[in-house]
Amino acid sequence: MAKPVKKINRGLILTLLVMLGVVIYIISITAVRSQYKKEISKIAGDYVSTVQTYSMLPTKYRSGAEKMPEKEFDSFVAEMKTKIGGYCTDNEEALNTILSGMEANLLSLKEGQCIVTEYEKAIKKLSYEFIGDKVTVTLTCRNKYRGSENLQSEDEAAASSSADLTTLTQETSDTIIFQKIDGSWKIVYAYLETPSVSQDTPYLFR
Repeated sequence: MAKPVKKINRGLILTLLVMLGVVIYIISITAVRSQYKKEISKIAGDYVSTVQTYSMLPTKYRSGAEKMPEKEFDSFVAEMKTKIGGYCTDNEEALNTILSGMEANLLSLKEGQCIVTEYEKAIKKLSYEFIGDKVTVTLTCRNKYRGSENLQSEDEAAASSSADLTTLTQETSDTIIFQKIDGSWKIVYAYLETPSVSQDTPYLFR
């Protein structure tokens, strides 16, 4: 009778050891990811703030009363690319996808096709999905926008005034995908709803 008991005890011990190993692994992964979330949350907040800054022209040109000089605009766009690029992967295709949309939006503002005098994006909630060395972050944000409601022609833009502007507030669900590259979290994809004029109205409020 002693031998079966020993076999059962060994099997039980092995099972308990495996379960203990799994528990330790889960605790370890949870602790590591908790630290990752803190790092990513800080980067995401800084990135959103930077995008917000470059979703509008400099203050003196926001009303549309004064057109931004070409040289100053080029300098502003170059500054935007440097600041935004600092958060992103060096992958040229991924980086260009992010930067091209922002540059197009600024160009539309410069040409008077849309006026944005105020734009605020505040993060209310973050959720994380870890897959390998990447993390998909979903951001629930509160957006406040003041600007023209529709895409305008140059003649319409010249005639626009503060009376034509609309103030809107809306909650959006945005996405940023991070990848750990050489020990740092870098953005490989970002979709933040901003006061874009790529269609008939700012797509933040379509």
